[in-house]
Amino acid sequence: MPIDLTAASVTEAVQKAFEGTEDERVKELFIRLVQHLHDFTREVRLTGDEWFKAMDFLERVGKTCTPTRQEFVLLSDILGLSVLLDLVHHPGSGSATDSTLLGPFYVEGRPTAENGSDISGEVTGTPMFFNGRVLDSDGAPVAGAGVDTWHSDGEGSYDVQMQDKLHGQLAMRALLTTDNEGRFWYRSVAPRSYPVPNDGPCGERAARRREEHGTAEAERDRTGLGRRPW
Repeated sequence: MPIDLTAASVTEAVQKAFEGTEDERVKELFIRLVQHLHDFTREVRLTGDEWFKAMDFLERVGKTCTPTRQEFVLLSDILGLSVLLDLVHHPGSGSATDSTLLGPFYVEGRPTAENGSDISGEVTGTPMFFNGRVLDSDGAPVAGAGVDTWHSDGEGSYDVQMQDKLHGQLAMRALLTTDNEGRFWYRSVAPRSYPVPNDGPCGERAARRREEHGTAEAERDRTGLGRRPW
């Protein structure tokens, strides 16, 4: 029997399509996603033109992704989803350092480096020496801890944004290991704060937000809604 769909009934009809999903958690996620997505569409009365623009935007986000650049992660950051996810599962308490976001420029295949190494690669800039120490919640040093570090250059660009200049090599990032006193240190070039990368679809939208809402909102764009830089 044909289903008589309406703007109100279509949501339940789509949700029923997931009832046979074996993984209960996957089923729950999709059923709730459909509910919220349909409620949003009805609430704002999404138009066909707006839907096509959204699909074009998401398509361009996907085409911008590479093995060393995740534009969808950047989109998640801009929408505040990354921060929300982190806050839900890692609210932070006591003396432990707050959790933070990996962001779109984290790379799994980063090189390892000995303490004291120069990790700047072929990037020139103002010399920088960085040292830190890893302690547990009681203040005792943590030996043998892996410390990931990655940063921008003096112009606010990361290595994955300069692949032509660096001939495909990584720079200004490394995985170090703390010594017996929990210490780590390295040399590089001084980084600079950076805006949302404007060479992709997410940067286009962020630039428009800055134009429309001024410098305060632009700063929140850059720093992950004013809480944690990515």
